Amino acid sequence: MCCLALAVPAAGASLANPEFAETPVITTTFDQVNPVISGDNIAWQDYRNKSWGCPAAQNCLAGDVYVKNLVSGTESRMPPGGAGYTSAPTVYFSGGGNRATGTAVISGPVSKVTVTAGGSGYTSAPTVTFSGGGGGTGATGTATITGGVVTGVTITSGGSGYSSAPTVTFSGGGGTGAAGTATISGIVTGVNITSGGIGNAAVPTVTFSSGGGAGAAATAIVSGGVVTGVTVTNGGSNYSSAPSVSFSWYGGATGTAVVSNGIVTGVNITSGGANYTSSPAVIFSGGGSSGVTATASVSGGAVSAVTITPNAMDPDMDGNLVAWRNWANGKIVVRNLSTGVQQHTSSQASDPNNFKQMTTPAVSGNIIVWTDYRASSDYGDIYMRDLGQPAEAPVSLASTDTSIPVTKKDKRNPDIDGNIVVWEDMRNAYQDANGWWHNPDIYMKNLTTGVEQAVTTDMGDQYYPVVAGNRVFWSDYRNGNWDIYMYDIATGSETRLTNSSYDQSWVDVEGDLVTWKETRSGVEDIYFGRISTGGAQALTADAAAQKLPAIDGGRIVWMDNRNGNWDIFAAADVAAPVISSLSPGGTIASTSSTLSASYADGGLGVNAGTAAVTLNGSPVGGCSATAAGVSCPVTGL
Repeated sequence: MCCLALAVPAAGASLANPEFAETPVITTTFDQVNPVISGDNIAWQDYRNKSWGCPAAQNCLAGDVYVKNLVSGTESRMPPGGAGYTSAPTVYFSGGGNRATGTAVISGPVSKVTVTAGGSGYTSAPTVTFSGGGGGTGATGTATITGGVVTGVTITSGGSGYSSAPTVTFSGGGGTGAAGTATISGIVTGVNITSGGIGNAAVPTVTFSSGGGAGAAATAIVSGGVVTGVTVTNGGSNYSSAPSVSFSWYGGATGTAVVSNGIVTGVNITSGGANYTSSPAVIFSGGGSSGVTATASVSGGAVSAVTITPNAMDPDMDGNLVAWRNWANGKIVVRNLSTGVQQHTSSQASDPNNFKQMTTPAVSGNIIVWTDYRASSDYGDIYMRDLGQPAEAPVSLASTDTSIPVTKKDKRNPDIDGNIVVWEDMRNAYQDANGWWHNPDIYMKNLTTGVEQAVTTDMGDQYYPVVAGNRVFWSDYRNGNWDIYMYDIATGSETRLTNSSYDQSWVDVEGDLVTWKETRSGVEDIYFGRISTGGAQALTADAAAQKLPAIDGGRIVWMDNRNGNWDIFAAADVAAPVISSLSPGGTIASTSSTLSASYADGGLGVNAGTAAVTLNGSPVGGCSATAAGVSCPVTGL
């Protein structure tokens, strides 16, 4: 079959198809993105609580995950305080005040001379002279010449007391033009305080960095909250220049973390400290887990409050389980909406320097799959976690993480439905002359049988796979633009679903209903079609962009830019069911029988509850609609 025939809506229409009733799910002045839906619940990534200053500990792309029940209208923020804490982590406040500053002093001998220009015409070794160097004296050296050129300098005495590299000059020897630079090998002998800072509530830590050496250490001397001096406890070695000096600053603020169900929910300030001129960094340590970050508020020079900061992105959900990626520790978090239990899917150690360590979670039943970069930051694998497995200690929790599979080529963007996992796979990809990779394929694995196979082998690019029941769908570029393709697992047959000259991508599927993003005249809109009837229609058709559709329970949700920022909209299939087949057929002979009907238009039966059914022109009472069709009691006939 090819392809879904396209019905084009009238220009200027917002909701193009009367079969669907549209509802704004969430509209604010902040962006809401990446919607997913399961039953009556929708989840999305939300930026309403985001601080766009983006400090070092906060990713500009992460936000919160919110969930809203479309029936009750109840909306809730998924707790951003990490997961798996077995005790309250210790809270530290660092910086945020007037720190002391200083410059290091080093002293040592000249250790070598690097010839930067050999000159010419030297008939004998020129005299080497050292001058300057911050008060050092006594360095001497002998030049070596070859073919009238200075080729090196041998240090005969390094001298002493050099705090910086002295100037090197060459004289005599009958030639000209030789030049060189000296290197000293010093130790830190002291620190000159340029500012003592204000309000140090504790002795600050002194840190030395750069300068070419290592090992220097010192202790600050504090009087009245001001650093008055530094005692060098270890001069280190091999410093070729004075290292930089930094002082920590602590204004006396203290606090205790509050933990509930393994989640850090807040910080109680036990002392606000004093003399803070800006917000200090909030550091959490211990507690048996990770994944929480926070920002401090300062009022009157004291820390007045601590706010847990957003770190969530890439949500997915199925039933009562919501999963997302935690930017703070690079791990996947999953929350049970019924029990409130929130946990990490893996015991793999957190890695704040590898922000993409675990990404793109997908949920089906009790199983979560994700892209995992624990083996390499360049190549991802597909991992899974079955939450139905018995709980284990953190040191052995990784034994329940199952790789699908581990190879060196990148695998990413998995999806799961039941026991079938699909993903993008680069094992057959190639790199062009500009360094771009091409030909990702779609692969799948049956978790029950363990059989892995390629879904696509075409040389075109295939991205964003979705599995629904016994079929796999994806975006495909083999024809020079993006189309939607389908693979039937049972028959092994492949079908091209769209053949428009425009791009179709980001497909999602439920039963017979397929939805995707389509770009016409540079504008992204949401389209849908039915596999059984081959019909395809525009769901949205206004001048603003709509993208990333998701579908479940006959509702399609998407990101919508009609209000000038990204909001979440939903549309429900409200077409009245029409009986096209009866079971049992003909005359109903028994009062225990029921009348069953399917939708004539191939719809999904999304009208939960009472269904409006007409049989031979007369209404039928007491009918109910399900995803399978319509059921009517015989007493209603």
